Amino acid sequence: MKSIASIDPQNLIKRPGLQEDSPTKRSAESQFYDLDVTPDSQWILVHASAKAQETLLYVQEAGEFIARSHYFTKRRSVNSYLIKITMDGEGLLEYDGQKYQCQSGSFFWIDCKNPHYYGTAPGAEHWHVVWIHFLGGEAQQYYKNFMEASGGSPVGQLKSSGKAAQLVREIIERYIQTRSDYYGDIQTAAGVTNLLTQCLGETVQNASKQQFPERMQQVYDYITENFTQRLTLEDLAARFFINKFYLQKQFRQYIGKSPCEYQNELRIDYAKELLRMTNLSVSEICQYLGLESTSYFIQLFKKREGVTPLQFRNSWVWG
Repeated sequence: MKSIASIDPQNLIKRPGLQEDSPTKRSAESQFYDLDVTPDSQWILVHASAKAQETLLYVQEAGEFIARSHYFTKRRSVNSYLIKITMDGEGLLEYDGQKYQCQSGSFFWIDCKNPHYYGTAPGAEHWHVVWIHFLGGEAQQYYKNFMEASGGSPVGQLKSSGKAAQLVREIIERYIQTRSDYYGDIQTAAGVTNLLTQCLGETVQNASKQQFPERMQQVYDYITENFTQRLTLEDLAARFFINKFYLQKQFRQYIGKSPCEYQNELRIDYAKELLRMTNLSVSEICQYLGLESTSYFIQLFKKREGVTPLQFRNSWVWG
């Protein structure tokens, strides 16, 4: 692996297959570049083992560019996912017919099979980015989950872009200093997973904060803290001064289930702890959960877990 830190940017883009008669070089009919970057930029190409490509998330390319005003990439039909984190300056992304600003603390996550363009924003002097191309494993599902959480936007915000960038820098450093092998690919897969988890997790949190009404948060917190009590829809509506039908509709919209369904999920999770960690009988556990009918409790438990409470307990008994 090679760092490009010592390579002059003018030589960087003069690779086989690129035109050299204009500032913008073309590598293929579907790919156009102008790698207008500073000499201290880095770029590695990674050749993951065949075994890693079959089973793991693996890196294809990674780098850190301090891009100048003419930097851009226009591309399509590339079998890769790309996360690019903005550290400083400003960039512009065009993706799925929309334009997005890429400012400090933001990142974008795209499927490179789709047509896309990104570059230093018009009028900006530079765009400092850390980036990684990756594929394999659950890359597609991670991307789908991200796009769902972001409401279809490829751009997200990070509390700490430095933490995410450090994960990429560690991957770059690993491949610069050591020979690529399956063990290294395993370590790299862990780093990629951590990066995807951070980007996806913070997107989910940001979406929740933006969309979750304060009153629904209060209802959610109350059920969470009092799930062993007998709570009816009428009780909740009266406590929070909400029409019960509106409460049911709003709670399902933002939580994905009714207040009763959410409470019963908490009850079953607690029941599993009691079945494993105590000698309480099924009827005693039923009382702990605030349920009056043992048969109803068994029915709820089996519907969610696929087994009765006693069958669940016995499956955890040491032989």
